[in-house]
Amino acid sequence: MNPSSHARSLALAASVVLAGRAGAQQPARATDLVTYRIAPSAADSTIRRFDEPNYVVFAPQVRDSAPLLVFLPGTGGRPQNTSDFANVAARQGYRVIGLAYDDEPAVAALCPREPDPGCSEKVRRKRIYGDDVTSLIDDRPEESVVNRLTSLLVMLARQHPADGWRQYLVNGQPNWPRIAVSGLSQGAYVLVDADGSAPDVILIATGSEVSMALEAHGQLTKDGIRSRVVSMPSWELFDAQPQSYRDAVLPPSVRARVSIEAASPFGWERYVGLEGAIIGVNHFGASAPGPTVMREFGFTPEHIVETAKVVLQQTASS
Repeated sequence: MNPSSHARSLALAASVVLAGRAGAQQPARATDLVTYRIAPSAADSTIRRFDEPNYVVFAPQVRDSAPLLVFLPGTGGRPQNTSDFANVAARQGYRVIGLAYDDEPAVAALCPREPDPGCSEKVRRKRIYGDDVTSLIDDRPEESVVNRLTSLLVMLARQHPADGWRQYLVNGQPNWPRIAVSGLSQGAYVLVDADGSAPDVILIATGSEVSMALEAHGQLTKDGIRSRVVSMPSWELFDAQPQSYRDAVLPPSVRARVSIEAASPFGWERYVGLEGAIIGVNHFGASAPGPTVMREFGFTPEHIVETAKVVLQQTASS
């Protein structure tokens, strides 16, 4: 597949205890999940840098047809450090790979002073696809994101044939229509989406509130409401993305939006719009056990569901 096709796949998707050395694999501490921790060099011996273990996780009862979510932990990040996100996605029915890859120096550190207007695109092409289009970074083709993913999938398919990894390969290359790719570098990403069609409502959360949003998503789905869960760990990084990416994550046509963060609501209006709702904290000083305070402030899946339904009704009638 050519780079432009890869890019479309990445945009569409935009729309996780170090176990020893190379190839070490062991069960997760969470008994409801299976994880492997596999060093990139175990899958491809030519890889010598950025060899932190990839984090692979899925639920034993995952559907054979489940999509694959590939999560990129961002500049300076490690797959293990984002394992909470990966575990949540796995419990929602994805097979998940937290991928270790060449991520330094960051694009933002390289290109601001470069006269070439295509600097960012060229660095990303070399880092993602291995194309030799710039000398600003010395990444080798075998160190590219695509090669790292390909070699890991080949290894998983060979060593764990019963896990269903072979479906993500076609003629030895990633089967991109079955793969979603996202990461922290974009500031926000689609964690769980409505099945088969555009969402009716978007739940935007950050930090520990993401798990509540995912529970709310499950209840909304049972109630026949199509919802999308967006994890937004960084406003600044998201705002720096191209408009096409931002619109892929938060489609302008979906006006029913709810943000959830146990912090000040200030600023969230930029992402939920005039018709959305913000679940936040307007005051401080409450004294009670943490779960009690969270419940009193409305940080429960039930309240998120209720709020989403109200917003959806209001936007539908306006």
